[in-house]
Amino acid sequence: MSGHNKFSKIKHLKAKNDAQKSKVYTKFVRLISVEAKKAKGNLSSPGLAAAIAKAHEENIPNDTIDRAIKKATTDNSATWSPSSTKLTVRAAWPSSSKL
Repeated sequence: MSGHNKFSKIKHLKAKNDAQKSKVYTKFVRLISVEAKKAKGNLSSPGLAAAIAKAHEENIPNDTIDRAIKKATTDNSATWSPSSTKLTVRAAWPSSSKL
């Protein structure tokens, strides 16, 4: 039964590596998002350029960086507003109780 545990070892090793990578990606996506909001999406601003350079040093893909900038700079207020939502509340009491 030599080697019967090979794939579970790979699975655990991959899970550990993916968790570490996810932690780094999350950190840099958050940093880039904050800087993109400050710079209003201007890629030539020093803060955003430095954040992108740091992300490149950690081998963050360009696609991930672009998505973080786009998400931070798009206006999401047009898609949802409190006045456009309708809330209906229904209440039921036992017939013996009084309001």
